[in-house]
Amino acid sequence: MNMLTIEDVGRDVLVQIWKEKQEEKERLVEAMGGSWVSQAREDLDAVKKRFFVFCMQYELKRLESDLWSLSAILGYNTGAEKMEQKIQQAKQVPLTLLFGVDSWKNPLCCPIHQERTPSLRLYEKTNTWHCFGCHKGRDSIDLLVQRDGLSFVEAVSQLCG
Repeated sequence: MNMLTIEDVGRDVLVQIWKEKQEEKERLVEAMGGSWVSQAREDLDAVKKRFFVFCMQYELKRLESDLWSLSAILGYNTGAEKMEQKIQQAKQVPLTLLFGVDSWKNPLCCPIHQERTPSLRLYEKTNTWHCFGCHKGRDSIDLLVQRDGLSFVEAVSQLCG
């Protein structure tokens, strides 16, 4: 393939093409100082800021995930794990202590609906209770919530002492 030379095209044609390109360049440079370019720069800055915030949030979530995994591996307790441990500890408080009795065997009067005939049973194996009169019952936490009117968190705190 032959290359074009100045003689083939003509010097005047090349000068004309060069001038057109130079004018196009000048228009572009002038436009870059114009308002649409500054608006485009502001828009770009806003996008960059949003992207930066997104990247920081992503990095934070990644670090939290890594820390949670490391805490589990190292045996450190997180807040949720501590609360779950307290709930399990509260459920293990013997119901005989809460009802003030020495035995699991005898039916008791229900403190929830004030009855005369004992219809409440304590179950030693599961450390649960059930009243056959009002059909309420469950565990030690539920007893304090229903009998004493405590919130769930207050009942757990009281049982864990």
